[in-house]
Amino acid sequence: GRIVWVSAATLSLIAAHAWGWQIDMLPQDDFFPALLCQPGTSWVPFLPVAPKQSFPVAEFITEHARAGDRMSVWGWAPHYYMYAGVPNATRYPITILAMPPTHLTAGMGDGLRAYYRQRYLEDLRRTRPTFFVVAVSSAEYLCNDRQTWGHETCPELARFVAENYAEVFEEVVSPGDETRVYLLKERVGQERPDR
Repeated sequence: GRIVWVSAATLSLIAAHAWGWQIDMLPQDDFFPALLCQPGTSWVPFLPVAPKQSFPVAEFITEHARAGDRMSVWGWAPHYYMYAGVPNATRYPITILAMPPTHLTAGMGDGLRAYYRQRYLEDLRRTRPTFFVVAVSSAEYLCNDRQTWGHETCPELARFVAENYAEVFEEVVSPGDETRVYLLKERVGQERPDR
């Protein structure tokens, strides 16, 4: 029993090593994707691959971002930072603790929620991120109702956004149901210098 198992494991390791050596001998451009973690591709030819997801919000931000830009996402959508390649401007990659109660935060007291909201607003005022994303739509995780969790539910945040930002992009799921991107008013209409 044990010798057979060890022999099978050893043969598996030898086969994996030989397979890896054969892969190393293939031209990399023809076999591997440019990035091993690129969605929609696989470096193992016989494994199924999920189709590459499209993130129009992140693509819009990437297209308009400059070096040194920062962004903040209101909602639970930290993937926008990764796919846009623009760093977070606040301490919070998700803002669920500063938002009105959800089923995950229903037991959290109003005082604690006010504390997180105040810290988030302080960070926004201090850093003034170039992009402000409202990730509240049926396409987003957990925070899917604008009337309940939209940034407008926090008057001080709504005022800050209205004074400093202009809406420049929407990913529309259905009328009145969209993920929105706001841009600092002083940047509206300016193209990236390298475009």
